Amino acid sequence: MKLKELYALPFAPAPDIKVEQYTEVTSKWGRVYERENFLYSVRKIEFYREELLEVTVFDYIGKPIFRTWQTDTRVLGQRTDRNDNIPTNSTINSMCHFYGHIYSTDEQSIETAKKWIEEKHKSMFMYNEGYICLQNLGNLQADIRHIKCDAEREKIRKSTDDKMLMIRNVPKNFEDRIIKDAYSNNHLLIYDYNRKAETTAYCTRCGNTVKVTKPRNYAECVCPHCKRAMTYISKYTLCRHKEKTYTKDVQLCQKFKQGGFVVRYFHSMLTIDYKWKITLKLEECFRCFHEKISEPVYISSEYEFINKYNNGYNWHRCFSRYGISYISGYVYPDNLKKLFNDTEYKYIPLANICNNCKNINIERTLQAIQKDKSIEHLSKHKLWNLTKSRINAIYTGWNTIESEPCNYQTLSLNAKNIKESLCNLTMPEIRYFININVRADQLLIYRILKSVNQNTHGNMELSEKYEMYRRSVELQKVIKYVKFKKLIEYLIKQVDVMPLKDIYTSNGENKKRKEYVYEVLQTYKDYLKDCERLGYNLKNDFILYPNNLYNAHQSTIAAIKTEKSKILDKEIKEISQKYKKLEYKSRDFIIKVATSSAELINEGQTLHHCVGRYAEDMAEENSIIFFVRQANKSDTPFVTLELNPHTNDIVQVRTKHNQLPPIEVTKFVEKWKLKKLHKAEKRKGA
Repeated sequence: MKLKELYALPFAPAPDIKVEQYTEVTSKWGRVYERENFLYSVRKIEFYREELLEVTVFDYIGKPIFRTWQTDTRVLGQRTDRNDNIPTNSTINSMCHFYGHIYSTDEQSIETAKKWIEEKHKSMFMYNEGYICLQNLGNLQADIRHIKCDAEREKIRKSTDDKMLMIRNVPKNFEDRIIKDAYSNNHLLIYDYNRKAETTAYCTRCGNTVKVTKPRNYAECVCPHCKRAMTYISKYTLCRHKEKTYTKDVQLCQKFKQGGFVVRYFHSMLTIDYKWKITLKLEECFRCFHEKISEPVYISSEYEFINKYNNGYNWHRCFSRYGISYISGYVYPDNLKKLFNDTEYKYIPLANICNNCKNINIERTLQAIQKDKSIEHLSKHKLWNLTKSRINAIYTGWNTIESEPCNYQTLSLNAKNIKESLCNLTMPEIRYFININVRADQLLIYRILKSVNQNTHGNMELSEKYEMYRRSVELQKVIKYVKFKKLIEYLIKQVDVMPLKDIYTSNGENKKRKEYVYEVLQTYKDYLKDCERLGYNLKNDFILYPNNLYNAHQSTIAAIKTEKSKILDKEIKEISQKYKKLEYKSRDFIIKVATSSAELINEGQTLHHCVGRYAEDMAEENSIIFFVRQANKSDTPFVTLELNPHTNDIVQVRTKHNQLPPIEVTKFVEKWKLKKLHKAEKRKGA
């Protein structure tokens, strides 16, 4: 209420000084330009027993632009173009910078400002100039603002530091689990380089010395002792490069002392040096606090670690929720069961999901479980690949399973059991999927093969070998005509027949020919589509399995073009009969209508213009093409004329290379227009 009354106070009178609207100013480089003049006044007012200093800025005619009030601890501003009486953050310095640099005032305002500054014990160098006095007042306002902001920052800083002290320490085995699990595929089997077939090697994961046979540098391998996948590297290579470095993102969930839980995000770096010593560096970058354990979707606050303050304040509030929620990586699983024991997640094997579904986001995983009950059934039956696909599909907004254009749904949402989750597949099929830990794309191929009653179990390995999941859409369109095993055999045979130019390459390098099977499938799909369009018998093996797929496909393309030309010619002929009455002949020239697409193509090729493309326009009666020929050379292209049938206007008349025709042809066309087109218009009007 007091602020409204303050903003309702009348403005101070403008100083009794006459100034021009603009003043010419010369820069130190000699450039002359105009700068606008302003006035200001300073006065002391008493408002509810509080003394305020009011500073008002006017334009050159005395109209108020803005004003500020200040006390020892507070600064308020008001702009005249705002009538809502809301305080602004504008200070004298900011408004002076916006409006210009030439300000004038009277001696009374200068004296009032000088006394105010002296009373506040501010030692500032004063001149008897208006702008210098105004600048000093602006500096005083800035100091007041800084003191207030520092107090607010200190309050936030203290509450943040108090909150961070409630975070528990990381578990004792945290770093060991990261080294063994997060970097399980990045460990090295360091072998002695020699020319012998068998040599010794050191495993950086289990720390044992084992014997290996014929190791190759940087080749993938399995440790004979711990049976984990890793990479071969020779001692000589490791000593030459000094060290090998890998990086991972790590997530840790912990119970918060005040209730709820916190998710801590780390950047980790694993270094293996030439002395086989493993070093792990952890850098915590984000902390996300959740108010309730049962509702992880709702986030109370996030904090980011920065190290730019010298006084130890390293955590501050941040609003980069989008970036944090999509950080995926290793999730420490040991405390998850205890953390979510009394929540809706207690029946879900979260630890197993984090162990087997690598590179996920724990917060988005909990959110996905809330939305989709099928994740619980998939994880309990150890279908980890499907579980991860389902989680990724939900929190990325794109369903990697159901996005394929198939006529069935692969997974069922909110199912009550595993059978319903997999759309009522039989239990032997489900056991088979559990045994192979089926992926989403494999399940899609299985559905395609099952839809045409083909041997699904026997064909799954063959499909995986030749990467049929990359061409699931093409496979679905082809499989209704052929058996899957025979299709693969035929495609392998056609890889050696098709020219290389029609086989895709990766980064300009030719891959092995057997890897092109799924690319030949694209050509085969197009070939079958053309055969179906032409009405061929696809039950005949001679049509279904041509000896040379490339040549057969070229033949079907030519046949379709011929078929299309026949349809066009039929339509053009019907249109030409309608405009036959407009044909005309004189002693030197004749004009006749085009009767086929071949005539249009021949006309365009001979005269080197684009009339050959007008076949479809003429078939649809959007343009009518006439040929102007010499009387003694009636079959030789000479001049082409385009008529708009809707308006009976001549659109263009062109000869060779789109040039204008000779003057005698132009006169002939005008004569034809008078004798034929005008009569046709009169008959239409009648």
